[in-house]
Amino acid sequence: ENIYALESLKGDIVWGCWGLKRKSQLIGKSAENGHLLAKIAFQFLKPALRCAIALLIGSHHIILLGEVFMTNDPQFHFKKNIKSLCLAAAFACSLTAPSAIAATETVLYSFKGGSTDGAYPYSGVTMDSHGNLYGTTTAGGSHWVFGGQTGGTVYRLSPLPTGNYLETVLYNFGGTLDGNTPYSGVTIDSLGNLLGTTFRGGQRTDNGIFYRITPGIRWTETGIFSFPAGTAGANPQDLGTVIQGYQGYFYGTSLNGGANSQGNVFKIDEQANETVLYSFNRSDYYRDGTSPTDGVIMDAGGNIYGTTSTGGNGPCSIGCGTVFELVLQENGTYAESILHNFVGGTSDGEVPFGGLSMDLQGNLYGTVTEDGLFGRGIVFELVRLGQGQWQEKIIYNFGENPNDGTAPWGKLIIDHDGNLYGTASGGGMYGDGIAFKLSHTGIGTTWTETILHQFGANGDVQSPKGGLFMDASGALYGTGWYGGAHSNGGVFKIVP
Repeated sequence: ENIYALESLKGDIVWGCWGLKRKSQLIGKSAENGHLLAKIAFQFLKPALRCAIALLIGSHHIILLGEVFMTNDPQFHFKKNIKSLCLAAAFACSLTAPSAIAATETVLYSFKGGSTDGAYPYSGVTMDSHGNLYGTTTAGGSHWVFGGQTGGTVYRLSPLPTGNYLETVLYNFGGTLDGNTPYSGVTIDSLGNLLGTTFRGGQRTDNGIFYRITPGIRWTETGIFSFPAGTAGANPQDLGTVIQGYQGYFYGTSLNGGANSQGNVFKIDEQANETVLYSFNRSDYYRDGTSPTDGVIMDAGGNIYGTTSTGGNGPCSIGCGTVFELVLQENGTYAESILHNFVGGTSDGEVPFGGLSMDLQGNLYGTVTEDGLFGRGIVFELVRLGQGQWQEKIIYNFGENPNDGTAPWGKLIIDHDGNLYGTASGGGMYGDGIAFKLSHTGIGTTWTETILHQFGANGDVQSPKGGLFMDASGALYGTGWYGGAHSNGGVFKIVP
């Protein structure tokens, strides 16, 4: 497999070690001068030997464990001294890697795919009071057709006394007029029902459904509402889940549809009564956000907060995305306020796929998939200043260190000490993403990243898209879109 040394992040000197398991690509751009310094490919004889180290000084002087190789060609083939190379790589990683703690990751379940099991979980998991985990897969199941866009499952993982987990497929999507391809996870109501949305399927031109799955000897599904497109919205693609909030309604977003075909925010009850709270509307006259790809959160006053992946008045061709608030009015309607327009570049991010989290002071936190100082995504905070004013702070830029993640996707979670936890869908030691923690010691202090886990080793899950769930003990649960024992994704647990 091809292993590339990283080019310079600061000037012309770099210590780099990086393993790319599945594809060959040069990672990163020079943070200071933007040009490629070197592209060094090491072809190993055994897959287990996945490490490389290079110290680039000036013009293609390469030092490997005391041996100096001179070349005018930045691309060369190296096929010897593998043992020394790996020892050097381990040493270099200890110098350059971000802070790490002794966290333990376990793959609780690897999806098998096919007609008997799900495959490719996009969103995260939720947990009931008995420790059972629930989630969805976008493919697989009894109605899934290879190469098609039907299928998907709702599953449960039940803890066993042995420490293992037993999977049960509770429902297979994709029957006649049923929903399919559930990108969002599930919400558990007070009766133990599971509620969620699918991206496709339904009775109205393949725009997705809002469903309820009722527990019993055999779990049963009810398609409560089929999204009809038009003003009602279409294709709900929440990375998280619908939430149950004000007056018992369920609240969510749709990627398409709405009055302007640019997405909307809706509420719906279990009797199929849907109300569109807001339709996004970006035009030449009003630079609104468009295409929300995650769900919303709600404060104690019934106000709603979320992100749009595009739109706003940023310099990107279709806008760089926004953070919005829907303010509850006295008559029960909502008025939109844009809290932040992302502008991209090195000073900000663009394309916020993930949703928001709120701390006890009412400040908002989220991730942005692209751009930032190193071009690999950011974590931001929106500080509530009062009187409707907010200030954005970039609290972390991904990519300064070679083992860091890139393209953070899911929503963050906040623990009781104010630490942030999340995942990045790419980057890391194996190119398959990381789980991370961001902590700081007080207001105004610098946030520090700790890498909890590097995804992508043999048998591990890869590319986590959804957010994490934290139980009462502080253990973290989530999903990997790919990987696992059967390459169909899986569910993992991390104990910090």
